[in-house]
Amino acid sequence: NASFAREHQQPAALRHMFALLSARLALLSVVLGARAHTAPTPVRALLLEHINVNVPDRELARKFYVTALGGIENPSGTNERQLHVNVGVSQFHLPTLRSVLGREPVDVAQRWGGTLELLSSEPLANIAARVQAAGYSCVESGDALAIEGAYGSSLVVRRANPALASAVAERQGHAGGSGSLLALTRATLLCPAGHAGRIARFFSRVLGVLVDEEAGRATVHFESHAGLAAQQLVFEESTDAQAADAYDRSEAAGVHLALYLPDAASFTAAFTRVHAAGLLFVNPRFEGGPPEFGSAKSLPEALEYGQFRIKDCYDPDLPGELGIVFELEVRYPRHRSFPLRDADGACS
Repeated sequence: NASFAREHQQPAALRHMFALLSARLALLSVVLGARAHTAPTPVRALLLEHINVNVPDRELARKFYVTALGGIENPSGTNERQLHVNVGVSQFHLPTLRSVLGREPVDVAQRWGGTLELLSSEPLANIAARVQAAGYSCVESGDALAIEGAYGSSLVVRRANPALASAVAERQGHAGGSGSLLALTRATLLCPAGHAGRIARFFSRVLGVLVDEEAGRATVHFESHAGLAAQQLVFEESTDAQAADAYDRSEAAGVHLALYLPDAASFTAAFTRVHAAGLLFVNPRFEGGPPEFGSAKSLPEALEYGQFRIKDCYDPDLPGELGIVFELEVRYPRHRSFPLRDADGACS
């Protein structure tokens, strides 16, 4: 009868969920664990290109990232759904509508779970004055200006080498050029104790990029480009970190980052390992939009679009052990938004 069905529906659903989880863990064990002897030779990642945080109020975001910090609005990427702010050859993506098709207004501000470090051509005192005028707090100490900014963001700004502005301009970069904010040099994301090593092994053995691992920290170093600032993506263990799966639990933690691999070979190899492990991510927010900003589901699509997505970063040595849930857009220079071009417009 109906009451009997209701009483037995939940256990059946739980059994189904457990079976799916067991299958995923078995796949991870076979694909990642058994392939340990054929681990890839890591390459240096090419570019930390953008960080995406959803914001409820576009004007508030513009006043902070453009007016106060000195970024410049990108006229190509900015539309009715989002604000793009150029930071040299990198960007902040600041959507105010959650999905391409649903167009739901953002009502929960997202916050990067750590610190973002930037370089500016301006004296720090000038930036500090604008930040304070906008209603945010900042402290200048030595060569650094620490800022507690819009929606709880934590940033550190330093003065750039005078030659950096010219180097950025020569690369052509993103549409709209660059304001006084010239580089995103380091993105530090806090993670729980014991997770930095897991994350390092995921980046090294699954994505195939060079990672430095030390006690409590994993650092992805990006390629050095002539005249441009060096970049790092750092995962640092801290008691202040959100849960490793905060992305899945809290809308506020649902940020993502885009990085470039150096070439089609490293991109193809990374996709193949991610796909084999069942870790491709299809983000429904981007379905129905331009495919090059969506979620590739096959290698031909990934190569055509220039990107694929992941979010579940598991330790390849410990199948089933989560490093972190962290959405990544993984790209290569074929992507139409690739900003590292020389004076002749060629990718470099």
